[in-house]
Amino acid sequence: MDKKRCIELIKKHIILPTHSLGQNFLVDEEAARDIVQAAGITSNDAVLEIGSGLGALTEIMAEQARFVNAVEIDNHLLDALRETLLDRQNVKIICQDFLKLSKKSIFDASGKTDIVVSNLPYYVMTPIMMKLFREWDDVRTMVFTVEAAACDRVFSNPGSKHYGPLSIMSSLFGTKEILFELDSKSFHPAPHTQSVVIRFTNSCVLQSAPSALFPLVNAAFSQRRKTLLNSLSTSGLFPDGKKQVEELLEQLQIDRNTRAEQLIPDEYVRIARELIQK
Repeated sequence: MDKKRCIELIKKHIILPTHSLGQNFLVDEEAARDIVQAAGITSNDAVLEIGSGLGALTEIMAEQARFVNAVEIDNHLLDALRETLLDRQNVKIICQDFLKLSKKSIFDASGKTDIVVSNLPYYVMTPIMMKLFREWDDVRTMVFTVEAAACDRVFSNPGSKHYGPLSIMSSLFGTKEILFELDSKSFHPAPHTQSVVIRFTNSCVLQSAPSALFPLVNAAFSQRRKTLLNSLSTSGLFPDGKKQVEELLEQLQIDRNTRAEQLIPDEYVRIARELIQK
């Protein structure tokens, strides 16, 4: 979808981009095709798109995928989106908040989602990614367009002030990489921030991770100024409180004065595995 067509749709359907929803519509067809190419979509794949907007990515993905579930929270965009996808029989438009959707509600007939693609607004990036890592841990590839500044939370290493649950879970999901930048002119309206396209490729670690992993990591960083011992002792995850946490850290040879940001992702998996055996 080029900029001219985008503007025509916006005028025809009287669309006012909503700032609170982080709406900056992709209007650069070459950029859209680069993003879809990065996802590696094949004719056998079922794709989940979060935030379809006017359908710039959706229509290209529909050319290549077996099926596309297009989730869009803003019902004011539906007429324009339906017009873009008028001749596409392999697309299902779902007008709901993705954060309130269950996985089973957006399966296609195959019962599986292979690829996730999304242009993620800054304010909702973390909750959407965390939901995906928790519930869609069997997805092969995820490709996101995000604000460049937000990448710190994804790519930070242990010890960094930006290192946290998102850094840990994205690392455990698999390989993560920054692919390329997008010019602000690729969007309408043009954002004031720089955007980048990033990709996660599944290594299947999260699929075998214990269910206690997510609440454990969130509890560890809920009071990041405190030691791991103190944060976990009051988390409710350990019935015997501080004594149990002390014994577990000692068993795993983790110093009791360690803070949450000092542990590598695999160490959280080790703690979670021991926790469910207690």
